[in-house]
Amino acid sequence: MLAECGKMILGSDSHTRYGAIGTMAMGEGGPELVKQLLSRTYDIKMPGVIAIYLTGAPQPGVGPQDIALAIIGEVFANGYVKNKVMEFVGPGVSNLSMDYRIGVDVMTTETACLSSIWRTDDKTKEFLAMHGRADAYKELNPGAVAYYDGVVSIDLSKVRPMIALPFHPSNTYTIEELNANLGDILRDCEIKSEAILGGSQINLVNKIKDGKLMVDQGIIAGCAGGGYENICVWHDCVLASGREREKKKAIFTTFFSYLSEDVLLLLESEPENEEYKSWAEWLECNYKTLKRLILQKKSTISMGIKLLTCTKGGE
Repeated sequence: MLAECGKMILGSDSHTRYGAIGTMAMGEGGPELVKQLLSRTYDIKMPGVIAIYLTGAPQPGVGPQDIALAIIGEVFANGYVKNKVMEFVGPGVSNLSMDYRIGVDVMTTETACLSSIWRTDDKTKEFLAMHGRADAYKELNPGAVAYYDGVVSIDLSKVRPMIALPFHPSNTYTIEELNANLGDILRDCEIKSEAILGGSQINLVNKIKDGKLMVDQGIIAGCAGGGYENICVWHDCVLASGREREKKKAIFTTFFSYLSEDVLLLLESEPENEEYKSWAEWLECNYKTLKRLILQKKSTISMGIKLLTCTKGGE
């Protein structure tokens, strides 16, 4: 409710970003935020501004995380946008939905930039109006002549599906690169992990099964992975995956299979927490029933919200 075109937000989360809505937002540490609130000021040196000039449109199967990782992989190590403002401009912006723009924008923190902001258009206006905030819209565009401290030019149509490996989102590869050099890339990552972990080493090569990378778990979550469009794409993939029961198993695995593990972790952290105890007891009695209800023939797959209510000893 605070983000408006042409406004500024100072937040306490490192991923404080509302640039896609035309708001200059910066994430600061809690103590710094308190200090600024007490003195009613936020003083920083004039930052440099880097134009992120977008053209084209993403290929099918390329999501906002792919665009973000492609940018992070190019600019993080060389510090090109460090402590600068990334300004997303160019005709390619209009080819991205608001959900897509937000997905890219929230990951700009990983470039080490100070903040990011996007030009606004009719999609921004429609987005704000849809949320009952039509008065928050203002058209933001570069002037006829605009000077920047640097430019990153991106043809969105040429960005490929990406993956980031430990230990930073800048350790990026296209999926094609990874598949073509799977063993070498994973071994190199293991070697680098020794220096980072003080002699310990992660094991990634054992994830190679029949020449391919085995994925244990997929999560639609995180600072940029839980958008509605992300979930819609996952849903479409599940619907195209095969038989009805297999689709339901995929849904159960994605949304419910880790419930017991998560609750046990909470209980281990606070053994005397009565609420956590009640959750654990409920799952012990009803987890199998929950799974059976989801997998049964009369249950339906829907992108809407369906509430399944289970009571101890019954349905």
